[in-house]
Amino acid sequence: MLGWNHYAINFWQATTRIVIPLGQLREGAEQLRLGQLEAAHPVSGRDEIGVLGDSLNSMAAQLEQRIRAEQDARELLKKLNLELEERVARRDTRPGSFPTRA
Repeated sequence: MLGWNHYAINFWQATTRIVIPLGQLREGAEQLRLGQLEAAHPVSGRDEIGVLGDSLNSMAAQLEQRIRAEQDARELLKKLNLELEERVARRDTRPGSFPTRA
């Protein structure tokens, strides 16, 4: 009977220490795959699973920061392009804005 109890305790420990945290990490990785970068992944412990959770959180934060920087750069580029187009349009409408060859 002692063998079965020992087996049950080991199974419970494996479930709570490995299977459940891995399932949470899998769910977190799935959220990342779907582009949900703001969702933090639960991290507990300093074992390999905890370190992996920290890595996923760090990766999500860095991706979110890079995406934000790219969006900001695109907005600035749009603004600069519009400003340039407006300057060219103003120049085109002024008399004598383009020199002609004699």
